[in-house]
Amino acid sequence: MDVAIASIGVILASDPQLPDAVGSSLTTAAQPAFTSGLNTAGMVSAVIAALAALVAATRLRHIRPTGESACESRSSEESVR
Repeated sequence: MDVAIASIGVILASDPQLPDAVGSSLTTAAQPAFTSGLNTAGMVSAVIAALAALVAATRLRHIRPTGESACESRSSEESVR
């Protein structure tokens, strides 16, 4: 039973040491479970990254792209008028 809670690498490495039926069924169950968990982690990470990008874009929208301070910007706007 200790093999059942180990990592995928340990499970695949211990497959030859286990009886045929047990090793085969454990490997057959472990591979899709690992892939499913990896896909879930990837999707959650993608959603978090998208939300972080959305929050950053929303907050950074109000920053001047030229790096001018507010005083410099006002004085240049007044000179144009």
